[in-house]
Amino acid sequence: MPRIFKEPLIHFLILGGALFALFNLLGDDGELAPDDSRSQEEMAPRRISREIVVSSGRIESLRARFKKTWRRDPTAQEQEGLINEFIREEVMYRQALKLELDRDDPMVRRRMRQKLEFFTEDIASLAKPSDEELAAYLEAHPDPYRQDSKFTFKQVYLNTQNRAETIEADVSSLLADLRAAGASADIRETGDRLMLEQEFQAISQYEIGRLFGQEFAKGLPAVETGSWQGPVRSGFGVHLVFISEQIDGRLPPLDEIREAVERDWSSAKREESNEAIYDNFRAEYEVTIEEASAPKEDPEK
Repeated sequence: MPRIFKEPLIHFLILGGALFALFNLLGDDGELAPDDSRSQEEMAPRRISREIVVSSGRIESLRARFKKTWRRDPTAQEQEGLINEFIREEVMYRQALKLELDRDDPMVRRRMRQKLEFFTEDIASLAKPSDEELAAYLEAHPDPYRQDSKFTFKQVYLNTQNRAETIEADVSSLLADLRAAGASADIRETGDRLMLEQEFQAISQYEIGRLFGQEFAKGLPAVETGSWQGPVRSGFGVHLVFISEQIDGRLPPLDEIREAVERDWSSAKREESNEAIYDNFRAEYEVTIEEASAPKEDPEK
């Protein structure tokens, strides 16, 4: 960077020029000069109060915020500093509004939208559901709360690719041997190698699907309990299975999952409230959408 741009005098000249250009935009009353691109309502001068009142409630709020941060009350000097800082912030905020620095600023627009949505969510969160409302919500949305079936089982794997020509005979022979041995069959050296356990205790159907694939998980409930059955297919090949216990999935009663249901009910109510409030706000405006050029088609489609 050239040395001249590092001189303080140059900084002041640049800043002064920017301020001069800004105030040239101002009318006699301190408002922004008219802009033909804005509507009459947007061009109307803002009425910014010249009175700043630092109420006793505001002072208590400043003291409480200080105490929360520093875990002690402010001294008289610190309290005076808090008040002066609040006044400074208020003056600069009002001047920024007078200069319309908040207009057409995407960050300001986004933040104000968020604050309004937080406000409407706070209103919605005041509602407390009755048991009847929670029961109705649970009945209408049972899937997120339904508990999976659980299985305790053993499995012997056979690689269908390596046994392409003999798989049917191998399944029949091995299944006969396993059935003869029953629940006490030693399967440690039986079948083909697979990087999964051969025995599982009370594992959920979801977890089974994650390990073996959905075809295996969906086929398992049809397998008879208490004897070796198969073959049951998976993404790896086929399996001979011994299910010693199957606990059917169920939808728990409301009392067991009340906290989760109430949390989801509240979330749904907040969203519903936000939409209702937005619809009310939206009805106050006439929206005109001008024609624009059609978006280009995605060449990959």
